[in-house]
Amino acid sequence: MTKELLDATYEEIDKIKELDAYKKLVETNELIKLELKDLINEFNKTKELYEIEKENKYSSKYLELSNKLSELIKKIESEPLVIKYHKYEKEVNLYLDNLRKEMLKAVRGEA
Repeated sequence: MTKELLDATYEEIDKIKELDAYKKLVETNELIKLELKDLINEFNKTKELYEIEKENKYSSKYLELSNKLSELIKKIESEPLVIKYHKYEKEVNLYLDNLRKEMLKAVRGEA
C-alpha cells in the first residue's frame, strides 16, 4: 500500500510539473529575478532597514522606510511580469485545490 501511495504521489507531482500554468509560473519567476533584480534588491535593502528601525515606530526614519516599502510593493505588484506570475499561481493553486478535494473524497470513501 505504501509503495502504491508513493508511486501515485510521484505521478501526481509529474502531472503538476507538466501543467502549462506551472511551466509558465517557473519561467515567469526566472524572468522576474532577472528583469526586476534592481527593484527587488532595493525592496530587500529597504526591508532590512525597516526591520532595524521597527523598534522606533515613532521615528521619522521608521515612517520614511514604511512609506518607501509601501511604494516599492505597489511598484513591484504593478509590474506586468508579477501580474502574470500571480495569474499562473492562481491556476496552479486551483489545480491543487481540486486535487485536495479529490483526495478528501478518496479518504472518505466517496470517490
